[in-house]
Amino acid sequence: ALAGIAMAAGVLADRGEAARLAQRQDRVFADALPGTPAIAPALQLQRALRDARHAQGELAEDDMLSMLGAVVAVTGSVPEAFTYREQRLIADLPAAPASTAAIARHGLAVEADGKRLSLSPSP
Repeated sequence: ALAGIAMAAGVLADRGEAARLAQRQDRVFADALPGTPAIAPALQLQRALRDARHAQGELAEDDMLSMLGAVVAVTGSVPEAFTYREQRLIADLPAAPASTAAIARHGLAVEADGKRLSLSPSP
């Protein structure tokens, strides 16, 4: 019985936190894109950020140079060969990377197969 009460309290706390996060997202959206109806706020904010970066001459996360930069920054090595097609980079490294988690922090989905990395924009 005590476990059930504790679980119910946890669920209520989680709901409250979810509501606070939703309110915060609404405020951020309204501040970032005033007058824009929120249809898919996360996607709209992503697109606005990408457009702002492009307007400033910065690369997008799914740009080949950005992906190559992430690979070099995280692995510390330059790929021996690579291909880039349809927002997907496949890089052959001199050695298998110790971890790919840091690449994911660059906003990229990554798959490793030995010395080969396959990167694409995170969904």
